[in-house]
Amino acid sequence: MEKYSRVIELCGRSFHCSKTMGDIFLAHAADLAARGVTELVSLVHEGGVDQLMVGPATRITVTELLARVEPPTPITGMPTISAA
Repeated sequence: MEKYSRVIELCGRSFHCSKTMGDIFLAHAADLAARGVTELVSLVHEGGVDQLMVGPATRITVTELLARVEPPTPITGMPTISAA
């Protein structure tokens, strides 16, 4: 499952999204920059959907998350060892 494997950062905000959605967003942003135009671009992310203004001067940072680290689960119900 590829759920939220990318973080897209722009305009001072961070958006966790899937690799596929990140690729679509970046392809659209690259096309806009190449054409020298500014438009609203949709981004589906962990928190919902946003329309983001993207143009040739927009700075976008992409981070790929390799693994999401979960805190360890405490072990319960272990027998106690007592010295005899």
